[in-house]
Amino acid sequence: MPKVAKTLTKLEVDRLITQSSFGKTNYHRVGGVTGLVLRVSSTNSTSWILRASVGGKQRDIGLGSTKQVTLSRARDLARDYRDLIARGIDPVEQSKRIKETIAWNRSSTITVKEAAIEYHRAAVVPSISVKESKHFLSSLNNHVFPTIGNYPVLELKTEDIRRTFEPIWAEIPRMARDTLARLERVIGYAFVVNGIDDRKNPAQWKNNLELVLPPTARMMRLKNGRVENHHPSLPFTVLPDFLSHLRSRAGNGAKALEFGLFTGARNSEVRFAKWQEFDLREGIWTIPAERTKQSREHVVLLPRQVRELLIGIERVCDYVFPNINRLKPFSDTVFNTLINRMNESLGSGLYIDPKMGGRRVTFHGFRSSLLTWNAEIGGHGRLLGEMAIGHQVKSQLEAAYDRSELLVQRKALLQDWADYISVKQGLHPKKEVIK
Repeated sequence: MPKVAKTLTKLEVDRLITQSSFGKTNYHRVGGVTGLVLRVSSTNSTSWILRASVGGKQRDIGLGSTKQVTLSRARDLARDYRDLIARGIDPVEQSKRIKETIAWNRSSTITVKEAAIEYHRAAVVPSISVKESKHFLSSLNNHVFPTIGNYPVLELKTEDIRRTFEPIWAEIPRMARDTLARLERVIGYAFVVNGIDDRKNPAQWKNNLELVLPPTARMMRLKNGRVENHHPSLPFTVLPDFLSHLRSRAGNGAKALEFGLFTGARNSEVRFAKWQEFDLREGIWTIPAERTKQSREHVVLLPRQVRELLIGIERVCDYVFPNINRLKPFSDTVFNTLINRMNESLGSGLYIDPKMGGRRVTFHGFRSSLLTWNAEIGGHGRLLGEMAIGHQVKSQLEAAYDRSELLVQRKALLQDWADYISVKQGLHPKKEVIK
C-alpha cells in the first residue's frame, strides 16, 4: 500500500520553498490529495503539479503557479481532476477544448472596430509616427466603422467590403486605397490571434477585390491623362525665383522652408529638427532613426548656404525652427500655408505644377524638383539622388552602395543643387515681414 503523504500547512509549504536548493529542481508532496506535488525549479520558481495515471500513462499535470494558485485552490483543482480521471476524462484535453471554445466564441463575436482598436494599440502605435498612427485609425473611423464597424470579423464577406468602399473609390481613390490596406491588416491580425488560418481575408485586393473594383491608378487619372498620385512639384527652373521670393519673407517658417529646399528633407524632419542633431563645424545633420520614414538614421551633408543659414539663427530652444510664440514646432501645414501666401502676393498662381493640372505645389513636391534637376542637368546619377533625400534603395546592388553611404558624392550633389537654386542670391526684393 503506497505511503500517504502528510498534509502540509501553508507555513510548512513556504518553509519548503525557502529551504529548496538553488540550481536544482525539487519536488515535494504536500498531501491532502493523492499525487499533489509542489515543484520548485532550479531558479526557485514554484508551481503545483498533479501526478496521476491517465489512460494508462503517468502524467504530470500543471495546476498553476503558487503566486496565482493558493494551496487550498491547488487541492480543490487536484480533486476535480482526479474525479474527471476516475470517469475516464482526460482533464488536460478537456481544458484545451474549453480554451479553444472560448477563443472561438471571442473570435466569432469580435467586431471590426474592436479588432481595429486592438491591432492599432498592439502593432501600429509602437511602430510608426504619432501622425501616421492617428491617420490609421481616423481613416477607418471615417470610412469603415460607419458601415461595418459593428460587424463580427468572422461574418465579413467580400461583398461587405466592396459595398463599403465603392462609394469612395472614385471620389477619394488614394485615401480609399490606403484605408483598404489598413482594413486588410486589421482583419488579418484578428484571424491570426484567434487561430483562423483556413479563410481568405475578405479585404484582400489581389484575386479578390481587384475583380470587382477598378484599379485606383485609373481612378486617380486627371483629364490630361496624368496620375494624381504624386505631390505637385515646382519645375526646378522656377526654383531660383521661388527661393529669391521666399527670402523676402521673415520668420522661422520661411527659414525652415528654405532649409528644406536645400536639403530635400521631409516635412516632419525639418519641423522637428533639433540643434543636437547638427555638427556645424563638419557640416553634418544626423537625423535619428526614430524621426525618419525608413526608421533608420539618415546623414545629410549640409551645403555652404545651409551652414550660413543655421549660423544666423538664434538658439531660443532645442528646436532649430520653432514657432517663436510657443517655442514648439510648427504644425504640418505651415509650409503649404506659406506657399499659398506667396502665390496670393503675386496675384496669380505662379507656384503651381503645370503637369498636374495647375495644382498648387506642396513642400513634399520640392523633393521631386531636386530629383528631376539631378536627372536632367545635375548629372550625379539616380542612386545618389535617391540616397540624398533619404529614399531606401531597393536592389541588392543599390543596397550595397547604400551601406557605403557615398558621403563625399552626396555632399557634392547637394552643394551643386544649392548653388543652382541660389543663383539669384543678392537680388531679393524688399523684406516683407510676415508673422
